[in-house]
Amino acid sequence: MKKASDLVSAMMDALIQNEQQREAVSLFSAWTKIAGINEGSHSKIEEIEDGIVWVKVDHPGWLQKLEMKKSSILRQLQKNYPELSIKTIRLRL
Repeated sequence: MKKASDLVSAMMDALIQNEQQREAVSLFSAWTKIAGINEGSHSKIEEIEDGIVWVKVDHPGWLQKLEMKKSSILRQLQKNYPELSIKTIRLRL
């Protein structure tokens, strides 16, 4: 028989994981708005892993534009998606 504290801990872990999944889905959906209409239409989030948001860009010029906006985008992500504990954004072609 499991202890009540183990059951509560398991439930809390599941709730936290569900909230993180909801926030991740929301972030994927909102990327174009967050990055900017032009930059967002030439890039997409590929994954969120260990506090890193991996963004794929379709052209080196857009990579450079996003690189210039990276710190402001990161602040926005950290403010709007605290559950994801985002530390940085990595851009790639």
